[in-house]
Amino acid sequence: MLTRDLTEKAITSSSGSSSSKNIVELRRKSEARATTKLINDTANAIKEQLLASSTNGNISAGGKQFREAAVEWLVRAWVLRESIHKRDEPELGLMYERLGEAHMSCKTLENYEEGASMFRTALDIFNKNNTQTPVKARVAERLGRAEMLCQAYAEAGDAFATAGDFYAFEANRGLELEESPEIDSYIYNNNNSNANGLHISIELNNELCISHKGNAPLVISTALGVIPCANKAREVLRLAGKNYVKGGRWSEAGKAYSFSVQIATKHFGPTSLNTADDLTVLGRYYARNEMGDIRNAKRTLLPAIDIYKLHLGNKHLKVKKNEVLLNRLKGGIGSNRGRSR
Repeated sequence: MLTRDLTEKAITSSSGSSSSKNIVELRRKSEARATTKLINDTANAIKEQLLASSTNGNISAGGKQFREAAVEWLVRAWVLRESIHKRDEPELGLMYERLGEAHMSCKTLENYEEGASMFRTALDIFNKNNTQTPVKARVAERLGRAEMLCQAYAEAGDAFATAGDFYAFEANRGLELEESPEIDSYIYNNNNSNANGLHISIELNNELCISHKGNAPLVISTALGVIPCANKAREVLRLAGKNYVKGGRWSEAGKAYSFSVQIATKHFGPTSLNTADDLTVLGRYYARNEMGDIRNAKRTLLPAIDIYKLHLGNKHLKVKKNEVLLNRLKGGIGSNRGRSR
């Protein structure tokens, strides 16, 4: 509609030259002007919304001034990148992530929803480019936390599962690099090309990347990175399972919890405390599953108890809690249907 109006005005104001070539050129220029106007209008709307949001009443005059300046420059950067880059450029995905963080800092439900929308758009851009980097995992995790705050639990589970897949991939890659460093180029190049098959220019060599406290990616050596990546994978997969349960998607929850057990077994050992912890979570999931899968609950809780006894002794609290649940299951009262962990 805006493009048509601008085109008609341009034709009316032209000096009588109405050839098809001129009309096409006028339309092209009008589309560009319409796009610029829409982008600027959207940027102004976002800026006004952010500045009008609640700041909990604690922000000082100087703090508000800095916040306004930050929003101003953030929106300017977004406008420039939106006008320069294509819609599916990874660079634009980073800009949407920054806007999402700005919304989340406002701490209102409306802004949580806007932040989730920004993170979702950023993640879609990275998915279109087949990007497998710490940035994508970071955005996925932030989307998961935003969806949690919006009580969109099933969607939060999907986002956390995406992050978990990346960290599991990195942990496995680290193990393979310890044995055959030369395979790194093949694995990385085949998992980091955009939709046009062009390699994304991020060189890892024999290094792993993990998120550091939710901020910038931390690049560390393979020898140090396998365990942090495995632990991060377990953390977000358990979050995925918890949110899937809250969202009523029991099957996906079971897959997330089971994947966490697989990672713990592979990277920490079948008799490690990490494995016992994940087996306990999985066992409690089976006990609470709306299907009341008592057989699988016993199958996972029993080895967890044995591992805890091996490392912590027979009287440890973790042993006693699992034994109490196991006794309840044997008595036929183990299924709390529909409850989330």
